[in-house]
Amino acid sequence: MAVFYLSLFGALGVLTRHQIENLLKSYSHFHLGVFIANTIGCLLAGILYTYISEKTQSKAMAEYLLIGFCGGLTTFSSYCLRILTSLNQGEIIKAILFTTLSILIGLLACVIGMKLAK
Repeated sequence: MAVFYLSLFGALGVLTRHQIENLLKSYSHFHLGVFIANTIGCLLAGILYTYISEKTQSKAMAEYLLIGFCGGLTTFSSYCLRILTSLNQGEIIKAILFTTLSILIGLLACVIGMKLAK
């Protein structure tokens, strides 16, 4: 049953990411959908990790929400592909900016999520 719930939450994360990307794809040439999905995923991961580890310590909940939903939502593979695509198209500044901001803002979102959960 655990595999079912992990898959279900993963699918929900993927569907959420897909919707975010579809909503934002016409607003930016900066891969905004991937950027926003990663930021939201990092924020949620920070909140959920802190809440689960400090309040419930439920290993099953951690797996379903963190690995399943957040893993499906955060788009690291898409992130890497966007960087490589930009580099292959000669858009070096865009690739550097996207890489740097995604990491810095993602880390900041995790910290904020952890603080919000306390």
